[in-house]
Amino acid sequence: MVEKIKCVIFSKDILCRYGGEEFVVIFTKTSTDGIIKASEKIRETIAHSLFNFDNEQKAGYVTISVGIATFEELADDFEKSILRIADDRLLKAKSLGKNRIIFNDLS
Repeated sequence: MVEKIKCVIFSKDILCRYGGEEFVVIFTKTSTDGIIKASEKIRETIAHSLFNFDNEQKAGYVTISVGIATFEELADDFEKSILRIADDRLLKAKSLGKNRIIFNDLS
């Protein structure tokens, strides 16, 4: 999955594993609209890619859910954590049926 994501983002962007099956992408010098478009491109790329899981399980498709947070959202409330905002939105995306992107509380 890492290679699929790396093929979609720019070399200046940063991809990190955040948990077992969770990743963080830090988009640098990218507008909010650009972040949403890039996230959608990642989601579509993963959804249309065949993955080999292990020798005993046949290859299959997976989907991802995405929670987006921007540093601008923290300007008025320094007690918020950008990772907490993104994680809350990721959980919302999963609870709404997965395979979706959540950018704000209105998504």
